[in-house]
Amino acid sequence: MPLDADIDVARIRPAYDQVAGQLKLLILNGSLAPGERLPVESSLGAAFGVSRNTVREALRMLSSAGLVRTERGVNGGTFVAQVAPEDVSDYLESRLGLLVSSDSISAADLAEARIMLEVPCARQAALRRSEQDLADLQAIVDAERDDHTGWSRGEHSHEFHLRLLSATGNAVMELMLAPVLAISRPNMLQPKPGTWDAANSDHARILEAVRSGDADLAAAVTLEHLRRVRDITDPAYDDASH
Repeated sequence: MPLDADIDVARIRPAYDQVAGQLKLLILNGSLAPGERLPVESSLGAAFGVSRNTVREALRMLSSAGLVRTERGVNGGTFVAQVAPEDVSDYLESRLGLLVSSDSISAADLAEARIMLEVPCARQAALRRSEQDLADLQAIVDAERDDHTGWSRGEHSHEFHLRLLSATGNAVMELMLAPVLAISRPNMLQPKPGTWDAANSDHARILEAVRSGDADLAAAVTLEHLRRVRDITDPAYDDASH
């Protein structure tokens, strides 16, 4: 009996896609550890019941996703990739940059993301900061205040927000937000007069709240600061439409 054309069915995925999917799960759940060598193609093919060509295509997919790497030579083979946090951050930054340049992500999206992520980070920084965190943040605020070159003041501002993230002690938040901060930087290349002075004042206030351990104040001042940044980078921002 023929199937109704409107019946809801899940299409069978190509064999190489299914092999890649299962290997990906094994990598992500730790069954295949970083640096571990995968079985040779013929062994994988036998285990999955597919041809070596199918396995080879699956490994290409995993390689493109950065999950495995291939080495040539006597001791070569396919190995589970060992990824450093900065590699992930760089990958996210480049992909976000492409989305922004294609207008798939707007300045308003970036500004909102910063508010959603940085405000609770400021709260956490006030509760967890170390003396070294405070010293580093103070040095950045001082350098920002004493510098009168627009570009380098912008660099100091960027560094302040990155250092504030570090003070949270949460590597995942750093990993998620650092690329957003990096992509937001070009929007501040030609700010209004007085922008950097206002930013430096805001940073000093955030630092004092963090220094005093006042989480509520740190969050409130950071929110005020980021709203000011949003108004500069996207004057047409409309709360109702976001």
